[in-house]
Amino acid sequence: NYEKSRISEGLKIGSEKISVVYNAFGKHFSKPEDQNRIEEVRAKYNLPQQYIFYIGNTDPKKNMFSTLKAYAKYFDAAENKLPLVIADVDEKNLELILEKAGLNEYRKNIQLTGYIYNADLPFIYAAANVFLYPSLRESFGIPMLESMACGTPVITSNTSALPEIAGDAAVLVNPASESEIANAITETVSNKNIREQLIEKGLERIRSFNWNLSANNLLSIYQTI
Repeated sequence: NYEKSRISEGLKIGSEKISVVYNAFGKHFSKPEDQNRIEEVRAKYNLPQQYIFYIGNTDPKKNMFSTLKAYAKYFDAAENKLPLVIADVDEKNLELILEKAGLNEYRKNIQLTGYIYNADLPFIYAAANVFLYPSLRESFGIPMLESMACGTPVITSNTSALPEIAGDAAVLVNPASESEIANAITETVSNKNIREQLIEKGLERIRSFNWNLSANNLLSIYQTI
């Protein structure tokens, strides 16, 4: 609906002419029952036992600069300092951003996964303590649903389409506030009650999103036309 309003305003199209059909997520994203498989994937990507998971890239909307600064704030203040595992970023780009942000000292606490096979991704979500997704803007945010489906708490932004999709099943933060992101990480990682509530709400939230429902909604639009 966020994008619907932008399209309506930008192209001067009446909102009654625009329909919203939600995305969903792959069926293989679920809370794993096979702990051995999690450990196999952990070994394959050399993942630590506990970590914060972040999918970022060099697109400015992914907010990587502020996310890394927020991680540094969290790390400095935390008693139990978890490493940051980053997908979809190469070494050169990470080093450039760390240099620009003055965060070179934190490189040893950051691990890059390299290419992740889609079949392995659910286990990387599931093994994480928290999934970090503080984008400046998103049109939907499928990774949030993937993480929720795998039983991992989500921290995301209070902007664009993200609150609409997250509902009350994620911690919402101002993506421009490094302190707010850092505090959310600390609270989510350290507070067992908050983690359990987010996991429970996430597993309930994902029930509103599936490809069969999306397909039926799209079909009904074609039939109406």
